[in-house]
Amino acid sequence: MHRHLRSLAIFAFVLGVAVHSPAAGESPVVLPEFRVEGTPWLYARMGDMEILSRASPGRARQLAAALVRGRRLYPDFFTRDRRLPLLLIVADSPRRTVSGLKPAVMVEADERQWPRNYQEVSEGHDLADEKLAVIAINLGAVNNLWLVLSSWSKRIVLTQRPAFPEWVTAGLFGESGAVSSVIGRPQSTTVRFPRLSWPDPAVSPGEFPQAAADFPVFAEMFDSARKADVMSPKEKTKFQFQTAFFARWSLFGPAKNGRNRNGYWAFAEMARRGQATEAVFRECYGMDWAQSCAEMRTYLKRKHVGLIDVQMPHVMADVPEAERLKFRDATLEEVRRILGDFNRLRAAEAERGKAAKAPDTTAPTRP
Repeated sequence: MHRHLRSLAIFAFVLGVAVHSPAAGESPVVLPEFRVEGTPWLYARMGDMEILSRASPGRARQLAAALVRGRRLYPDFFTRDRRLPLLLIVADSPRRTVSGLKPAVMVEADERQWPRNYQEVSEGHDLADEKLAVIAINLGAVNNLWLVLSSWSKRIVLTQRPAFPEWVTAGLFGESGAVSSVIGRPQSTTVRFPRLSWPDPAVSPGEFPQAAADFPVFAEMFDSARKADVMSPKEKTKFQFQTAFFARWSLFGPAKNGRNRNGYWAFAEMARRGQATEAVFRECYGMDWAQSCAEMRTYLKRKHVGLIDVQMPHVMADVPEAERLKFRDATLEEVRRILGDFNRLRAAEAERGKAAKAPDTTAPTRP
């Protein structure tokens, strides 16, 4: 009886959470209800990760472990300068949906898109740079995809200070990004990375225009000031592809003459510290940029650009800290704080989306 009353109290609170108070003349941002009636919340903590769950502890542990494995995709030094607390909210409802949240699996018709857990992630530069929220619901059909989830580690990389130049972030996470979607193969040590395609739906997968192999000179390729949002559509497409192809070749291409595949991480780290010189590049790669371009042109073949399976036992290893997680009934204050933080993140994201769609009133108008 006590648990039932507390569930009703939590439900009543969540329905009453104020996520945004508009100023006079503003229209409010309306978010869907987040209903939680009928099942009490469980709570656990693991380092920077707080977990609020109404799924079974086993499901929540599995999801937590997948997020930790996502961090193992990168060397420790690549993310050590940034802490990003994570709110993991898990709602397992196989027979009925949770009002206001989408199903866990979204399968796109385009084969280049991957089935992936539904996540609600705030991508801004305010609250989102201080805290990340990941939501997983209706999880019964996606057990095999939980082995590696990269949303947490991606945000840690994107919020490093000093920031990585865009050739790094576009190469890893952009439209053709080398690690934009990752799946852990069940009962194996294998991690599957996405196929590489020219980021234009008019070009067939595995086909590339001549411009794909027309790599720019070193100073242009690794110019920290290069920004895709000021490029022409043609330049942006080429930039997205070539930065991703450079990352893919660096990480997964043949290591001729003893080339160290970790050279990519080392050079990217030096670049974010303002030291992306040709001398540093040679130190990291054991060759100059012209030699690298020649090798990449040889590598740019259909057989090298499909889905790629990589043996990564250190990534796929067990996560003992997740297996040892101890869950207890969440207090009303914990539910209030975590769901309140989550709703503020959603409200901030909705405000940014609303601002992006608003007409530009600063531009001069013709009489």
